[in-house]
Amino acid sequence: MKLIQTRKELYLLSSLMIFLLVVFLSFNYLNPVLLWDECAYLGNARNHLGGSNFVEDFRYPFLEYIIAFVWYFTGESIFAARFVVILMSLLTVFVFYLISREFFSINHSLLITFLFSISSQFILWGFRVYTDVPALMFLLLSFLSFLKYRESGKFAFISISGAFFALAFLSRFTVALFALAVFIEFVLKKDYKGFILFTSFVLLALLPWVGYNYITYDDIIWDFKEQYKIVADYTINQPATLQLNNLFLTLGLLIFFLPFGLIFLTKHKEYLIVSYVVISLVYYLFFVNMKLARYYIVFLPFLYLISYSGLLWLSERRVLKKFNFKILSLVLILSGSVFLFFGLININLENNCDSNSSILNSVQYFNSLEEKPQVIISNYWPWLGYYLNTSVSSTWDKNITNMINIYNPQYFAYNSLVGMEYNKNLLDVHERLSLVKKIEGDCNQEIFIYRVN
Repeated sequence: MKLIQTRKELYLLSSLMIFLLVVFLSFNYLNPVLLWDECAYLGNARNHLGGSNFVEDFRYPFLEYIIAFVWYFTGESIFAARFVVILMSLLTVFVFYLISREFFSINHSLLITFLFSISSQFILWGFRVYTDVPALMFLLLSFLSFLKYRESGKFAFISISGAFFALAFLSRFTVALFALAVFIEFVLKKDYKGFILFTSFVLLALLPWVGYNYITYDDIIWDFKEQYKIVADYTINQPATLQLNNLFLTLGLLIFFLPFGLIFLTKHKEYLIVSYVVISLVYYLFFVNMKLARYYIVFLPFLYLISYSGLLWLSERRVLKKFNFKILSLVLILSGSVFLFFGLININLENNCDSNSSILNSVQYFNSLEEKPQVIISNYWPWLGYYLNTSVSSTWDKNITNMINIYNPQYFAYNSLVGMEYNKNLLDVHERLSLVKKIEGDCNQEIFIYRVN
């Protein structure tokens, strides 16, 4: 079976890829300042090549190894790291199109692929060095291989599916929910041989990770447990209604067809898609403290598949009048563009401080010192750790003297707008700290730098 069967597919998909490439490269240029987790993953990638003084080894491991591999040939570069994620985003769109062709005609597949590709969360995170899109890419490759196994019965496909799932898991541990959905699928369809083979190749692909953890930490799932612990301890609990609002802003008008799609696909025994979405919704609504919209990314294509299936099902049952495909396409594209527009406005309001970034100004200040600080304690430590390549610690203790005794820092740095909440007054009144620099930037973001006497 050919991947692309018609010139129409080739031209439209190629145009979409070029459009997305331009969008992601433009966003990279407009957002030069790294985000929190980007600093951490890049610091870890630098560590794999040697010479990093800033490491957070509890992070999801696979992406940083990919970046380190690329840096081995290109040299350390933020653009190179982001470009890796951009390529993964483009491959994600292409694989999603191949998956949609398993369910819909060419026209419907092209439309749903375009709608997915312009969803606000995918656009906003498709160039960032975060694990959401890379994990989704491997997960979709796993799902596509699973569909090929179900279609052909060849065990090679289910083995490949298991291996790709393992890579998705190492990119983001929470995609373990997909494995639970796979288990439900195999049990309901009584395909125990397929499940055993899938599981065997998952475990086989995870052996290097397990072995490294055992040798390094004497615990085969050390970073898995550490990640869970840190997220549980340091994230605030937000209401589930916030995540429901995020779902509406992410799916747009298609959200109204989601319940009908769940009914339709359940009747047609698409247990894997249905169970993965239901389990994920329950998990992120009720069991995850922070209700971030980007958490939808790892099952966003499945939401689109279900919602669009519900729309087509209603039209075939004449619950909706027989729609004109061109009119439907126009309405969905316009609505998707509107939601994307508002999503871009929100993210622009959050990131419009880059032109005069107080964070980068503070980095320049530390670089200008005759003696580069060896240790800095800060409430925005990831930026200082990566950009300066210096040892850092968070302001985790109200007892400043205790932190000084533990880390022997040369400076404390406090950000008034970004970072961990901390009482600045404690820094102002401490007898061993002297304010030596106040740095101002856009968005009323102020940074105060204290020397340790």
